[in-house]
Amino acid sequence: MPRFATDCPRCKQARRLASFCFAAFALAFIVSAMDDTLDPARQGIVLLCAMMAGLAILRHPIARVVQRLMGKGHRS
Repeated sequence: MPRFATDCPRCKQARRLASFCFAAFALAFIVSAMDDTLDPARQGIVLLCAMMAGLAILRHPIARVVQRLMGKGHRS
């Protein structure tokens, strides 16, 4: 996929599919963290993985914000 967002239908479809997969991973991690057989430390780690997968859903907006912040920091 190109570095910058385009109007390419295949690129949009690929981004949607990837976001759906990350959402499914996050949901699976949340369900796994509810398992009572896990000790609290392991539940916390699984919830951390769920949060990271959840953030991956928003990877494109986050990347745009970071790029804007980094771009402003390098200009004089």
